Amino acid sequence: MRSVHLNRAFRVATAAIMLVSVCGQRAEAVPIASTTMQVVAGVNINCTIATFPLNFGVYRPTSTHASTPLNGTGGVYLNCTNNGNNVRVRMGQGLYPAAGSTDAAPLRQMGSAANRLSYQLYADSNRTVVWNNSPPGQRPTRPYPTTMPVYGQIPPGQVVPPGAYSDTVVVTVLF
Repeated sequence: MRSVHLNRAFRVATAAIMLVSVCGQRAEAVPIASTTMQVVAGVNINCTIATFPLNFGVYRPTSTHASTPLNGTGGVYLNCTNNGNNVRVRMGQGLYPAAGSTDAAPLRQMGSAANRLSYQLYADSNRTVVWNNSPPGQRPTRPYPTTMPVYGQIPPGQVVPPGAYSDTVVVTVLF
């Protein structure tokens, strides 16, 4: 039985050699072609924003605040995904900007009917960095969520009629 298997194996090998000889080709690797494929994905950042009102309380132009400013503090709450490294916050000029006010140098005023009371918003507790609406904007601290204090000040010596003075400022988060 062993010789039958060897004979058969010999015949198959001989047939394969003859087939290659008849075709005139040698057994080689199949030619291949290759290229590259770009793989991309976007990862978005998302931020939510909320504000805490800045309530100055009562401004007394002829007594306490004749020579002393009235200070107040509000806030901006931010919660950003992916650590929000390039997040910036800007503040608009308000509804009643004074003549000459710009996004870079806002001259903010609160209104009560036709009357105006000047005030300013600051990014620092020393009230030296005016919070404006120009690039780059104020950078929040991380990690998120975080609250950015908004420091306000009404300058002293403004003699204005009694009334309820208010303003609305657009707060924008860029991410």
